[in-house]
Amino acid sequence: MSAYESIVDACHHGEMKGCYELGRHFQRRTDTEKAIRYYEIGCKNGYAPSCMKIGQMYHYGKGIKKNFSKAAKAYKRVMGIDPALGYYLLGTLEYSKKNGSNETALEYYTLACDKGSAEACSKLAYFNKSGINVEKDIQKSMAYREKACVNDRKECLALGDAYANGESGISHSYVKARKYYGMACSGENAIGCYRLGNLYYKGNGVRKSYKTAKQYYEKSCSSKNLNGSERGCNNLAVLYRYGRGVKRDVDISKKYYDKACKKGYAEACTVLRSFK
Repeated sequence: MSAYESIVDACHHGEMKGCYELGRHFQRRTDTEKAIRYYEIGCKNGYAPSCMKIGQMYHYGKGIKKNFSKAAKAYKRVMGIDPALGYYLLGTLEYSKKNGSNETALEYYTLACDKGSAEACSKLAYFNKSGINVEKDIQKSMAYREKACVNDRKECLALGDAYANGESGISHSYVKARKYYGMACSGENAIGCYRLGNLYYKGNGVRKSYKTAKQYYEKSCSSKNLNGSERGCNNLAVLYRYGRGVKRDVDISKKYYDKACKKGYAEACTVLRSFK
């Protein structure tokens, strides 16, 4: 059975993800009528991503004429299934209108954030940090960033960076940076693990420990989230190259430099060539 036949079969047997994938299949082929037909099946049966796709087609004019009223109607159907996502989408729609109400958009984003939308919390954090549509308030911005972090671990990385770098209006704190990098790392964020490893490698806010740094670099290097994992691999190579926290082993060092190079880290490729 082909991939197409599999999703047709799934949809016809009541699996709404199959109907959603059929909608995507026809949308990619610019068959808007069929795309909406299958998205509608999923939407009527409580599959929020299908309702969202219908809304986005009308919102952004994807293969169809823009229609904000129909987009809003679809997003409200999302809200009935997944309130956090629905309110976020309605906020985005309101904010994108030329004659939209920024106040209404902020209300939607606030409702979405309260119901667990990390994206909405991040939007509110940005608005409060930049003073866009609201009075600039760094403390409120940080509070929204913390809520975003709780709802989505990858959002914790930005908080860790804010404390590690001492962003404007924020007190520098390696202790708090370690906390948020740790939360990011626990969410399989490769850069979070890498930066946590760096704190231990350099002894910033913690007792210097190459062995502990190694543990976090290993987690970064092996992370399924590939973005940033090349840096973890590179730093593992450095540890083995110079015998820091491990027995010096040039062959293992080369292995990790090779991994980092293949993941796109140019510096690792340069070092690797120097061994030859």
